[in-house]
Amino acid sequence: MTQEEYMFSTGFFGKGDPNKVVRALLKLKKNGRLTPERVVRAARNPKSPLHACFEWDDQEAARKYRLYQARNLILSVRVKHEEEPEQEPLRVFVRDEDDEGSHYREVVEVTEVESADFIMNNAIQDLVDWVGRYEELADRLPGVFAEVHKAIRAEKKRRAA
Repeated sequence: MTQEEYMFSTGFFGKGDPNKVVRALLKLKKNGRLTPERVVRAARNPKSPLHACFEWDDQEAARKYRLYQARNLILSVRVKHEEEPEQEPLRVFVRDEDDEGSHYREVVEVTEVESADFIMNNAIQDLVDWVGRYEELADRLPGVFAEVHKAIRAEKKRRAA
């Protein structure tokens, strides 16, 4: 039998040993199903390996959740232009980063000069995020994943040149 090593995805802010966390999660399955409610209930126990994966200070948890909601809100807003009824609704805001950190900019504020690179950076980051979210489907969609990885590599190569 092979030994597997577990790890958390980039961006996960909880703490704890991923291997112990997975074992605890597997024990919580009932009829092959794992529910968030069951996980939180088990994680309330300070001795549980799941406990460190959560923010237990309710004020801090509320603040972090509101920030999550704000990010979700900002990226969920779309606009559909009446003069182009066939076009899919477009994002109003895009994520950006600079020396001061992560923030959002209105798409129409991105100048034409920086527009192509700015939009390409966002598109590549979206692809990287998508691969991370759906990596378990790679064996079912090998052609799609191969093309996505190819696009990411090509853009990184273009930037390095």
